[in-house]
Amino acid sequence: MNLPNKLTILRIILIPVLVVFLLLPVFGEADRWIALVVFCVASFTDFLDGRIAR
Repeated sequence: MNLPNKLTILRIILIPVLVVFLLLPVFGEADRWIALVVFCVASFTDFLDGRIAR
């Protein structure tokens, strides 16, 4: 398995984590910030995947 595929799998795994922090009150007010960080990590992996796959 190459690196772009691993990044895609990581992004797929991050989707439920993002949804949990957006919809469920896990840590209170910090949930939105954690969701933002998870979204940024997923976005960065998408960027890397695009760069590497070229």
